[in-house]
Amino acid sequence: MTTDNQIRKILNKIDKTPKNKKIELNSKEIFGLGYKPLLETKANFIVMKGSRNSKKSVNNFRRAVLKLIGRVMGTNDPNLKCNVLVIRKYLTDHSGSTRKEIIKAIKALGLTDLFIIPKSELTITYKPKGTCFFFRGMDDVQSITSITCEEGYITDVIFEEAFQITNYDDVDKVLWSIRALPEPYYPQFMFMLNSWNEEHWINEKFFKPCPKNMEFTLEDYDQWKLAKDTNGKEGDITRGFNKWCEYDHEEFGRVLVGTCNFMDNEFVSELDLKRFDRLRHSNPDAFKVIGLGNWGVTEGNVFTHWKVKDFNIMEIIKRSVNPTTGKPTIKMFNGLDFGFSTSPTCFVNLFVDEKESVIYINKSWEQVGLTNPQIAAKLRVSGFREAIICCDAAEPKSILELRHQGVWNARAGDKLEIRDRIALLKSYHIIIHPSCTNVIEDFKNCIYDTDPKTGKPRLPERWSKDPSVDPHSIDAISYALGKLHKGGLSFD
Repeated sequence: MTTDNQIRKILNKIDKTPKNKKIELNSKEIFGLGYKPLLETKANFIVMKGSRNSKKSVNNFRRAVLKLIGRVMGTNDPNLKCNVLVIRKYLTDHSGSTRKEIIKAIKALGLTDLFIIPKSELTITYKPKGTCFFFRGMDDVQSITSITCEEGYITDVIFEEAFQITNYDDVDKVLWSIRALPEPYYPQFMFMLNSWNEEHWINEKFFKPCPKNMEFTLEDYDQWKLAKDTNGKEGDITRGFNKWCEYDHEEFGRVLVGTCNFMDNEFVSELDLKRFDRLRHSNPDAFKVIGLGNWGVTEGNVFTHWKVKDFNIMEIIKRSVNPTTGKPTIKMFNGLDFGFSTSPTCFVNLFVDEKESVIYINKSWEQVGLTNPQIAAKLRVSGFREAIICCDAAEPKSILELRHQGVWNARAGDKLEIRDRIALLKSYHIIIHPSCTNVIEDFKNCIYDTDPKTGKPRLPERWSKDPSVDPHSIDAISYALGKLHKGGLSFD
């Protein structure tokens, strides 16, 4: 992708294009490799599934910004006024995800000075035309169907994290709420998701009718890696590896579907490439979903690559020391899940060996009825007074009380979605110390749910055989590793 200034020059050049003259945008300059169909399509429905590290979210939101300001309508007509509606399952999810991604896209395109970006409101306004991004949640469908634009029309609807939207009937209400558009406007509905469950309605409605095979094979990856290792990262082998298919759908009209993954991301880090490669060999089934972006879900237990084994963490740390720097490569992480009356507070101390892709669960405890001063005392006594401890971000008051009680580095952890927790933990071999009995039980009890309609496995709602019991240790682990998820093997 080009720099912010280069992109701004591209858009400034387009501004000088005479009205109604066809605009030619270079998809590589805007999106990088592999996304030309996304820029050029006029399909009514665009459905993108795939792995993280695939650029799909980044490029989709860049495209949304270009659509809002009139750059992908085919002409440079200044009178076109497009509004974009962005939807997640829950309204509250926007502030920490989609809204930030839109703002990042605006900045990346060098257009910040042309937008009004309030700190908290669920709109972002394009000043030259008065058109907007609207943010809504499927938890209040009525608020979606009642949107009125001050300028222009809602032309685009983006369903982000569409995997979470399990009821197609609610989606159908949104589709019917978008009013008929006069020419040259045309509606576009976009769905973006990670493809965890092949029984999802999106697969049934959009991918199964597709005349092209949209899945990748392990051989596809092996050939890509061989060519990359032979020709280098900038070789032709990284061009156009994403799978796209545009076809006529009986119910939805013109549809573009895509399967995207890290193989078309020229900016993926070498660390991530190594971790993907280790996953390909250590857990091929998980790699097909996590790495290649294929549909799928594994039957039975959610986690299979773990074992109980006695170990001495100090010996492991010594063995990990880099002879050049004299510093260990293994890193310590700590997570805390708050509880009280019926739900236990749970603490987990773990170490991550990135080189070997191993997580060592070293210490853990959980207890019901602990007040915050008691939690702090327990942490101090066990030697974690000065350690960084990532806690449930939904408890800011409790985190502050821990600091006042001498646990100075207690902080809010990143709370990952269930599918992201699964993806992160599946990318490691996990070794649990025998003393961590609560962690062992939680890993045993995490199984896939059964879809009552099909009888096939689907992602669990609570990860537990007993619906009244949550796997608190896995919640604590996810808080501890949230930063690692964002800075390490990124699935976006």
